[in-house]
Amino acid sequence: MIGEYLSRCRNESGVPIEELSKRTRIRLYYLKALEKEEFYKIPGETYVKGHIQTYLKALGLDPAEGLRIYQNESNHGVADTPVVTKTTDFNPVRTDTVKPVKSYKYIYVAVIILIASPVVYFLYSHKFDNPRLKTYIINKAQTNIKDFIDTVNSSKTDNAATAVQPSEPQTPKNTSAQATQVVKQPAVSPSPAVTAAKQHTLSLKALDLTWLSVKIDGKEAKQMFLKPLETVQWVADDNFVLKLGNAGGVKIVFDGKELEGYGQKGSVVTLELPPKPTPSEVPIPE
Repeated sequence: MIGEYLSRCRNESGVPIEELSKRTRIRLYYLKALEKEEFYKIPGETYVKGHIQTYLKALGLDPAEGLRIYQNESNHGVADTPVVTKTTDFNPVRTDTVKPVKSYKYIYVAVIILIASPVVYFLYSHKFDNPRLKTYIINKAQTNIKDFIDTVNSSKTDNAATAVQPSEPQTPKNTSAQATQVVKQPAVSPSPAVTAAKQHTLSLKALDLTWLSVKIDGKEAKQMFLKPLETVQWVADDNFVLKLGNAGGVKIVFDGKELEGYGQKGSVVTLELPPKPTPSEVPIPE
């Protein structure tokens, strides 16, 4: 047996198998496989013969005898390579992810059934000679179902939590050094005396995907993306500086009034709310 022959040669030479691994630069795993005749652990017969030859040369012996013993065993079928299946040291545990149940889908189905059932019953329980009447009833039912689904989707989105800036004590602000290009809103022109006496509210509702940046009372600007039908709202003591990446894709309501004419879809604009008064609107001291 080649394994016994290699082990006996090594023991007679007084060389530990770890030392032999350093001499031959063969992994200890492969040397132990040779001595145990577990050749399936070595990648191919060429490597097996090469390791046997290097093994015996490192002990100062002629490798021809070891190769002859191995070849005889291979010819007689002693060293047949068994089929090996690689396994890991652990058995993975399969875990199923629990998906949340979206109850509103069932509500859709129930409402559609309630709306469609009378129509179907009415059509099949009565024979109409006028095909236009049948078409009208079917189209009307489909329109009612679509309107209901759109209403549910819109209300679900509008009820999402909106970011509200907490109010802070009013402090005087110096806006003379601002260098932002401002597009004046002609539809809203409150007087300075009125705006200084109360807080301002600003709410936005996205019609299309819109990037925006908002600066509240001169503080650090906040940037975000709004998806269609998403809404946000802020409160300021002094003013807002709002920059829109898609001016026509968002609806703006400032102090309870919807603004108009501030830009088209795809245009980038900057709004200061409330807008600064023009020189003609500034009162002249008496």
